[in-house]
Amino acid sequence: MSFGEDVLPRCGPLHRIAQIEEVDPVNIVHVGIRGPRNASAQYHYAKELGSTIFTMKQVRDRGMETITREAISIAGVDTDYIYVTICSDCVDVGFNPGGPADFFGLTPGEFFTALFTIGEHGIDGLDIVEIYPQQDPNSVSSHLASWAVIYALAGIASGRKAQAV
Repeated sequence: MSFGEDVLPRCGPLHRIAQIEEVDPVNIVHVGIRGPRNASAQYHYAKELGSTIFTMKQVRDRGMETITREAISIAGVDTDYIYVTICSDCVDVGFNPGGPADFFGLTPGEFFTALFTIGEHGIDGLDIVEIYPQQDPNSVSSHLASWAVIYALAGIASGRKAQAV
């Protein structure tokens, strides 16, 4: 590493996760990738690792429910834990003013429904990143993140209730 190199860039968590010996990159699933800020080299790198990428075009063509269920099945193969990391820019900027200004993203309905479904199957960890308070004077994006956690937790509760019956 050279002096001054950013070892913890905001776009690097999945790269670092893929380097953990106990993590099989084949279980890493990216959903909602789109836009000109995503370099083709990053896409090819993730594919070389064996990770799955569902672009927003695929979400629109195939439907969020189908993509969510497929993502769950890929992430859950031979794994003990499911960790969900959310970059707020997966949601369209029209619903997420305190996040990156990226269009053609998920609606809150798609986002929350997917998190509920994933929660029903089990989530062992969850984080949400890239909400910028200085861009979010009315706390819309902060509210969006709070609601996302509520939907994930409701999904977890629903899944546990179904297992108890």
